[in-house]
Amino acid sequence: MHKLACILFFTATAALAQRPDGPPPPDRTPDSCTLATLHGDYLFAQDGVDNGKPFAASGRETYDGNGHVKGISTVSVNGVIKRGAYTATYTMKPDCSGWLTITDADKKVHHYDFFTVPTGDEATWIQTDAGSVSAGWQRRRPSRPPMPPR
Repeated sequence: MHKLACILFFTATAALAQRPDGPPPPDRTPDSCTLATLHGDYLFAQDGVDNGKPFAASGRETYDGNGHVKGISTVSVNGVIKRGAYTATYTMKPDCSGWLTITDADKKVHHYDFFTVPTGDEATWIQTDAGSVSAGWQRRRPSRPPMPPR
């Protein structure tokens, strides 16, 4: 009887594993991108020249997976430090490229072309505004498991 139960279990497991309409295996990497590719918190670094002044920036952005971003950053422009928050919108093409439009706290608008990997774990960008030469890189922060109760 035990041998028959093992054979039935193995046969059922093998049949379920062969189902073509089931979800893809969890380790399968997506082949293309959508708005939902970018979601969660990302840490970034950027530097370049804006209208003749060198600058560097770093911060954190949160993508909602629906085309909206909120961020905080510290920026050094020609040695003058400024901290602030901003909002942005983004688009995503299936080839994992897109556009990002940021509006900072001073209502100044910045435009970027960006490129991500299909998992959305990291991305690079280049600023496309006249008079600006800058590029940057970002990486999604890994999710932390919940803290155990005390």
